[in-house]
Amino acid sequence: MPHRDQRRIEQALAQRAGADPHQERKLARRVLEMLNASPQPVPPPTSPIQASQVHPPSSADMVVPLMAPSRWLVLPESPVVPAGTDSAGIRLEFSAGGGWLIGWRGVAVDTGPPGVADVFTQAQLGVQITLNDGENLITNGVAADFCSMASLFAPAQQVSPIMRRVDVKDVLIARFRNFNAPATGISITPRLCFFFWRQRYPGTGNDWQG
Repeated sequence: MPHRDQRRIEQALAQRAGADPHQERKLARRVLEMLNASPQPVPPPTSPIQASQVHPPSSADMVVPLMAPSRWLVLPESPVVPAGTDSAGIRLEFSAGGGWLIGWRGVAVDTGPPGVADVFTQAQLGVQITLNDGENLITNGVAADFCSMASLFAPAQQVSPIMRRVDVKDVLIARFRNFNAPATGISITPRLCFFFWRQRYPGTGNDWQG
């Protein structure tokens, strides 16, 4: 507290009839100490309910940050898809080790000049994902179909989540469709990346280790 505040306290106390200036100065210093004292922290409230009764312990001894992959798997080919056509199937293998696909991200690039990747281009390219030539991850409710990359990957979205377990023998196959009219449309090149959390690492003999 500033020195002038101490003087004001001393003067106010000294106005009392018969006041002892020495005692009043001691009292003023005591008042200042109390005013300048740091407030004591208030302990947080406690609950009689044990945490284990409300939140069961995890089935594995691990803490995994949200959407934190241990690997990024890139689709090995980026084909040029002419207007009105479908690309051939592109294989992504997991022979280096099984794990979980936890997200993916894709972009569609207009390969004609000036070569742009915008929301319009994303909307003109569809993607179809199949596992092992039999399990279609994108369907119309009846059969395999193509979903536009604009629907799957919003511009402000860092990654689109997935939760798929894959093994070393599994194969993911991606196909692309250019929705543009053949006569007037543009050719588009897709690029696709999967967020992968590997379950077992070579030489460790243990799961869930990074």
